[in-house]
Amino acid sequence: MDNILRILSVLLTIVLPLFLLTAPSHSQDITFSYTHYPPHSYMQDGQPKGTIIDDVQKISSRASLKPIWSFHKMKAVTNILDNGNRVMCETGRAYTKERHKKWQYIPYILMSISRYTVITFPLNAKRISAHKNIQNLINDSNLKGIVARGQLYSAPVLKAIKDQKSWLESSSYTDFHSGSLVYKGRADYTITASDQWREVLKRKPEFNNMVSIELEGQYPGAQFYIVCTRATPANIIQKIGNAMRDLGFPKGPEFH
Repeated sequence: MDNILRILSVLLTIVLPLFLLTAPSHSQDITFSYTHYPPHSYMQDGQPKGTIIDDVQKISSRASLKPIWSFHKMKAVTNILDNGNRVMCETGRAYTKERHKKWQYIPYILMSISRYTVITFPLNAKRISAHKNIQNLINDSNLKGIVARGQLYSAPVLKAIKDQKSWLESSSYTDFHSGSLVYKGRADYTITASDQWREVLKRKPEFNNMVSIELEGQYPGAQFYIVCTRATPANIIQKIGNAMRDLGFPKGPEFH
C-alpha cells in the first residue's frame, strides 16, 4: 500500500505541472466597437478589418482578452460611451477634457491623424481660398458645408454646429459619405483629415476631380486612444494599458 501511494505521489509530481502548463487559458470577453474609418477600421464581408483592428487584436491577445466586435455609427458609439452603463471599449477617440470626465481612456496612443483640410470642386476653390481661414469660411452663409457627426473639428466649426447654422450640416456618417454628398452637389465643401482624404481617393478615384484647400485655423490633427465606458471593470482597463505599454505604444502627452 505504501509503495502504491509513493508511486501515485511521484506521478502527481510529474503529471500535474505538465497538465497546468498545457491546460487551455480562458480569455476574458470584452466588446470592442468600431466605425467606418478606412483604412483604420471598416467592415468587409461582415468582418472587422483595418490597421486599428489588427492592433487591437494584438493588444487583446497580449492582455488575455477576447474582443467581441460590434460595428456602430459614430454618434451611436458616442451615446453609449456618454451613457456609460454598458461594458464596452471603442477603437479610437481623440482626447478632450469633457470626454475624460465621462469616458475611461487607456493612456497610450493607438494611432494619430493629420491636419484637417477643406474639400471642394475647382469652381469653388478660388472663393474658398480667398477666405484665408476657417472662421471666415464658416461665416459664409452662401457656401453650404457638410461634416460628419460626432467628429472633432476646430472651434469655429464646432460652434457653428452647436449654433445650428443652416448652411453647415452635421449629418453625414463618415468622411466617405461627406465626400459623396459634395460630389453629388448636395454641398459646396466638406472638412476632413488630410490622410483620411487620401484614403478616400484610393477607394473613390472619381473624387479626384475635387481639390483640397488648406486654411488657417483648421483642426491640427490628434492622437487617438482606446476608450471604455465607466462600467468597464478596472482590471480590463489595466490589462489593456499594460499590454499597450509592453507592446511599445507611446504614452499620450495628455497623460504624462
